[in-house]
Amino acid sequence: MAFYIPSVSEYVKERWPMVILLGIFIIFKIPHLFYPYYWDESWPYTPAIFQMYHHGISVLPGAVIPELSRGHPLLFHALCALWMNIFGRSHVALHSFALTISVVTLISVYEVGYRLFDKRVAFLVCFLLSAQMLFYIQSAFLLPEIFLANLCFLSLYFYVTKQYIASGICLTAAFYTKESGLIAGFVIGINAVVALFSNVTSAKEKVFRLLTVAVPVGLFGIFFILQKHLYGWYIFPLHVDSLAHSLDGYLFELRLGCIRDILITDNRYYYVIMLGVLGVAAAIKTKSPLFLGILIPFFSFWCMIDDARTVHCNILVLILSFFIGIIIVVFFLDKLKYYSNSKQRHFVTICFCFFMVFILYSAATIFSSRYLLCALIPLLFIMAVFLNFCISKANNNLYFLLIPIGICIACASYYSNNSLGDGSRNAFYTMKVEQDAINYCERNNLFDKHLATPNFLSLMHFTEPGSGYLSSPNFFQHVQFYKDSITEYVVLPNLNTDNSVMNDSTYEIVYESTSKDNSETWEKVYKRKHIFK
Repeated sequence: MAFYIPSVSEYVKERWPMVILLGIFIIFKIPHLFYPYYWDESWPYTPAIFQMYHHGISVLPGAVIPELSRGHPLLFHALCALWMNIFGRSHVALHSFALTISVVTLISVYEVGYRLFDKRVAFLVCFLLSAQMLFYIQSAFLLPEIFLANLCFLSLYFYVTKQYIASGICLTAAFYTKESGLIAGFVIGINAVVALFSNVTSAKEKVFRLLTVAVPVGLFGIFFILQKHLYGWYIFPLHVDSLAHSLDGYLFELRLGCIRDILITDNRYYYVIMLGVLGVAAAIKTKSPLFLGILIPFFSFWCMIDDARTVHCNILVLILSFFIGIIIVVFFLDKLKYYSNSKQRHFVTICFCFFMVFILYSAATIFSSRYLLCALIPLLFIMAVFLNFCISKANNNLYFLLIPIGICIACASYYSNNSLGDGSRNAFYTMKVEQDAINYCERNNLFDKHLATPNFLSLMHFTEPGSGYLSSPNFFQHVQFYKDSITEYVVLPNLNTDNSVMNDSTYEIVYESTSKDNSETWEKVYKRKHIFK
């Protein structure tokens, strides 16, 4: 039977809701293409990519100095450098590369939902992902997490659908993007080992399942061996030193970092509540108490995300009960006979396993909200499956309320999250005020003056033309972290307030840039008074 490739018109006709959603998403993201680089994007990723662009494209250690690569694999850097060779090195070109990856990720989750389940699940998961502020903000940033999340998600899908070569390719690419991609290999590897004891799985398929993981691991081993040979370490020493070293610290990060961040931040708890309400509605409508199984993890989840409620509880017991509750929910879904084939059951189960293992892994490493994107996509897929199932049993008309409610949640998340970092709208306001302050210094020709800024990234923005904040190739010659006896100007962002400057009577404010959208986002330029004399 010949492999059939649908025409563009056929594809759009079958998936028009996705096409409309992607169109709206891209239109909203176009203004973000013109911003400079921010947070880890401005350093070390963009300088590392530019270094590779100038010195040659490679995925092997040594292509970028370790101070910029941080010991990470370099596939993302290599693909971006290749993109630069075709489309140029402007902000718009590089942010378009990131946005293209994000759009492909939205298409991927839709296709997986469409091929495994139906159009409703496909659109729900695509909509839920596009409506997450973390994904929306990050989608045009030059960072590898969305690319990695898509590779991990697709590797699970291809493995479950027995497309083992495609799964192996995605795993290899994930490994060579970032070390956390190994979690997908670990989960698939455990599944492949368990399958060895199955009487249903053929010997040939058992071999293919093992090779799906073994070959990528072997190929990635080459990277580690070369890195050890070049630098004397397998993993960047700073990352090793940042690993959790105590059980209490690990449990704290797991509870109040990972679990709360992925289920509470950006108003995601509303989706959790919505799922619980729909589960109760489905139980009443069908008179099946099994739907109430969805509520089992709720109590432990509610307790452990707030210190006031955990005072009288054992933290380890709460966390274990939370994960056990999730496992029971998966069991109940199976008992309710929702799945129409074994691939659906297998994929939901392996997504749950990946979600849990990735959360457990993330709590032991350096934590940032964007690292959880790998776990967020499988979680949203599972939520879409559960929501669709509960709605189909309660009342199909509820489906048409779900999208407006989701839009309201997304809007509330966007306007309520003013946290610092690269996961909220404040990132754009911070870039704007930073650029205004630097442009003030440029207009006043302070290139040879002695400047200080207590923020490392601000220092990079003053000295690295590639960061996008400078309006010309000229950069500031004398910029340091802290003011001293020869410091003439201090640039103070609200990211790092330095009271020693604010309370120093020998300095006065000569320029202040404040965001029109958020008055708490500002940057000030101080000048030593004696210069006026």
